[in-house]
Amino acid sequence: MSTIQSFHASVAQDAISKVTRLFNASLDDIFAELIQNARRAGASSISIDQVEHDTLGSAIRIADNGPGIAYPKSLFTLGQS
Repeated sequence: MSTIQSFHASVAQDAISKVTRLFNASLDDIFAELIQNARRAGASSISIDQVEHDTLGSAIRIADNGPGIAYPKSLFTLGQS
């Protein structure tokens, strides 16, 4: 039986001083961050493909062979990785 957990989004204090870099959101920055995260997580392979999604249409799929996110809750704290 699975347990349902509840949590709220927050902002890490370190992120406040970096806010302009974090919110630039250019495609170059987004791809660089995703690739860097995969590398830091121990991925040895990353694939980037353009795919056709039934609902979204053309989309970019990024996948790696890393171990996954140990604490998914950390995704909801901006600036904490």
